Amino acid sequence: MRMSDTCHRVRAKPDSGFTLLELLVVLTLLAAMTGLAVPRMYALYEAGERSFERGRVLDEVAALPLVALRRGQEISLAQLPMEDDSLPVDLPVGWVLRSVDKPVRYTRTGICLGGRIDIDDGVTIDRYVLAPPHCQPQ
Repeated sequence: MRMSDTCHRVRAKPDSGFTLLELLVVLTLLAAMTGLAVPRMYALYEAGERSFERGRVLDEVAALPLVALRRGQEISLAQLPMEDDSLPVDLPVGWVLRSVDKPVRYTRTGICLGGRIDIDDGVTIDRYVLAPPHCQPQ
């Protein structure tokens, strides 16, 4: 064999690309990971939405002394939603706000007499203390 014969040999190119089996395994793994992640993302979104709504309701409860002062009438917070929708707290559908021991009263001068409330969002029930005279939920 001459030296020139070995130098001019053409090497066969290796097959490039992926086999069908390799592609199916990767697609199956991606589908499984997506199937596990999507329900958790939805639960995270729901928890964030409940947290946002709870903060909004607590802001409205904190503003009740000013509402009583502006209206010049006493407000009694026993349980929401009420049939007549007389209280200015807008609850999301399915939520319940109730006083624990006795109704929380706001005088016409904007003074709150204190109490405890529960906010039930259908998943959790949170209890807040309303300390007089301003009754900011804690």
